[in-house]
Amino acid sequence: MKILFVADGRSPTALNWMRHFVNSGHEVHLASLYACTPELKLASMTIIPFPFGGADQGTSQSSANVLRRLLPPSIRTKLRQNIVPSRLAESARHLKVAIDIIK
Repeated sequence: MKILFVADGRSPTALNWMRHFVNSGHEVHLASLYACTPELKLASMTIIPFPFGGADQGTSQSSANVLRRLLPPSIRTKLRQNIVPSRLAESARHLKVAIDIIK
């Protein structure tokens, strides 16, 4: 069976679920919002770009750190609430491409 996990590839819980299915002989794929290097024999792994998701380790993480230092939580929350919804369609397109390739 082919299984696609859309999960944080750094999450111990997600990794345990994936490990179970990999060890059971299933074809396991991962689409993660975060750059990661899971030590599993995955059939494929895709990083889905997502605002504040951290897919771009270099730029996103350093930008997030700067924002964290310069802006109070209430302003960072407002930024996320305004930016994330406007970028969901782009992330969905990337996920759809990954799904189409896996099919």
